[in-house]
Amino acid sequence: MKMIKGYLGRDFEMEGVISSNESIRIDCTLSGSVSSTHSVIVGLSGIVHGQISAPVIKVDGLVEGDLKAGKRVEILENARVTGNVITPAGGLIMKIGGKFCGKLIVGTAPLKVDKKSAVLPFNNPRKKTNTTTQNNPTVLNNSKVG
Repeated sequence: MKMIKGYLGRDFEMEGVISSNESIRIDCTLSGSVSSTHSVIVGLSGIVHGQISAPVIKVDGLVEGDLKAGKRVEILENARVTGNVITPAGGLIMKIGGKFCGKLIVGTAPLKVDKKSAVLPFNNPRKKTNTTTQNNPTVLNNSKVG
């Protein structure tokens, strides 16, 4: 696993957009979006109100927003995720105790994630029809685990 180069500790409270070409660990309170070309980890004390985009996303804290992963999303034992999870087929790992409330959107091809992909093109919760993309995703509505 790649070494974490960006760390936001418990004593931070931030607002805005964070993007990095390195791995990021968040243990602070953040209101805004996060994107990385490697991985994003929301630690046990981490709280993110916003969207996260990266090839690998691991959550053990609280996230209120969409998770868009190019390879894998891991919802760990203490995680509380409210929002859509967008990942390739086989890319969701949930540990016992983790909670997820939202849509699981599974694409047939890996999604490319870069620093500029902080905004998802299909996250309108008011729209009643299924949305499709070039990846032909499968959508599971109102998934609740935990």
